Amino acid sequence: MAYVNRVILLGNLVRDPELRTTNSGTSVCNLTLAMNKKIKGVDKAIFVEVTAWSGTAEAVVKYCGKGDTVLVEGELDNQEWEDRETGKKRSKIFVQCSNCQFIRTKGHKDRGSDKDEPPAKRVKEIEDGDDKNKSDIPF
Repeated sequence: MAYVNRVILLGNLVRDPELRTTNSGTSVCNLTLAMNKKIKGVDKAIFVEVTAWSGTAEAVVKYCGKGDTVLVEGELDNQEWEDRETGKKRSKIFVQCSNCQFIRTKGHKDRGSDKDEPPAKRVKEIEDGDDKNKSDIPF
């Protein structure tokens, strides 16, 4: 039986992304997307955690900031750990980003030398492919 694990999300960044590097030198950043959902006429915010790797992570950090609208494509993943304080097993579901498109930026960060060029075109210069090494997760 074949399974499909594909997610496409459009939302706003909750905070500025921060770049980290694994022990092997792979770039990684975690993002939180906020999306609105109407429930009985009332807007409710939904927050989704996203992990981007390598060139995608570097591009997001370089060109995006808090409040920017991004479209994220990827797959759902699960992380499990034991809580240090309670000893209970914990888990969370998040999105492993395979592609990120910058839809609208607030213009609050330096997004490269050519301000008239769309971010998606500038990103291609620094992306280095789909080089994700999940065993290098630094947390």
